[in-house]
Amino acid sequence: MDRNTKWPQCSLWKQHSLPFCPRGNRGYCYHHSWRPRGWLWFATANGLYIQKEDELLWVSISEASGANRVVSMVFDGENYLWIGTFNGAYRLNLADFYGMDYQEGQKVGFEHYTRKDGLPNLECNANAAFRDSKGNIWLGTVAGAIQQPSGLERVENTNAPRVFVTGVRSRWLGEG
Repeated sequence: MDRNTKWPQCSLWKQHSLPFCPRGNRGYCYHHSWRPRGWLWFATANGLYIQKEDELLWVSISEASGANRVVSMVFDGENYLWIGTFNGAYRLNLADFYGMDYQEGQKVGFEHYTRKDGLPNLECNANAAFRDSKGNIWLGTVAGAIQQPSGLERVENTNAPRVFVTGVRSRWLGEG
């Protein structure tokens, strides 16, 4: 990337054209975020990008349709980056990410959140990600907002479903 390239001042309420976007002609910056380790994060119509020193790197979220159309993101204040896409929400463990010394094209372990996890719709709204004063994460979808309470981790249901037998039918197929 050219050192003289000026990055636009992205804000929460405006879309700005990125001057350099390798995955398409021009991307739109829906949101930018903080600079941990001096890296700047961008949520764009063409995916998730990080500016790492002099490099602009694309971070592949998933090969699923709509997953790399990133419309919102928010840092939870602890260790995770929450990302809203056209294919649900994704969560990235930043300690793991920074520990891998990321290079473009490298597989990254995102957790995918869908309707099974309580999202009312898979399509997230642009710029609709927020961390409130209690640390709760809020993500907006086209069917309403969802809240991820602070400190609450995803738990897989390991209990077998309750089954009720309401009747038995028998069909005898032969002689005894």
